[in-house]
Amino acid sequence: MFQTNSGGTVSTGNYYNTTNKIHSIGADYTRTFSPNWVNQLRYGFQQSTLTFGDGGYPGCDDANLTQCPSSISITGYAGYGQPNNIPQGRIVKATQAQDNANWSFHAHQMTFGGEFDYQNSPNVFLPNTSGTFTFTSINNALAGSGSLSLANGNPNIPFKEPDWAFYYQDDWKFNKELTINPAIGNIDGGSSYVIYNDWTYVSLQTDGANWYVIKK
Repeated sequence: MFQTNSGGTVSTGNYYNTTNKIHSIGADYTRTFSPNWVNQLRYGFQQSTLTFGDGGYPGCDDANLTQCPSSISITGYAGYGQPNNIPQGRIVKATQAQDNANWSFHAHQMTFGGEFDYQNSPNVFLPNTSGTFTFTSINNALAGSGSLSLANGNPNIPFKEPDWAFYYQDDWKFNKELTINPAIGNIDGGSSYVIYNDWTYVSLQTDGANWYVIKK
């Protein structure tokens, strides 16, 4: 996506463009190892590149901060130069790998797996890198009496974050009337779930941390 005049003031030439490019790829592989075991492997990658710059000042972008004019603000008059937070840009690269398994064993239906996420998102951002001049009147501007905000530093901000996640769930078919799911930790009926029928009496109770099955 490319958008011109996406910000700033067009009438004074102080505007900038926005460029946004996104690339994605993904794969999904499912294999049945046995009637009781099914495994799914998934992979995904996405890269997004977003930049703000150029526009009324060609060449003023996140790769050439020194080519940008200063930002000048005069009370009661239109300003000059790009906004003091332009140019800037970022690349967001996100990688995801996931494995999910389903295993049936007697009265148990178990689901478990894990996921790995990795984000590598370098940013280019340094407000006031070309200087921001502020004047309270045109006379002060002509006299050079005002304030200056000027930043000095590395505009490249590295950002990397790895994340891991695991899960496990067991659906236990206690009998034809009752299925216990301890992973969810909640059973309809609150902390005590009671079943009455012609053959048995079952009470499922919890102390807030553990579940207890009482069969009479």
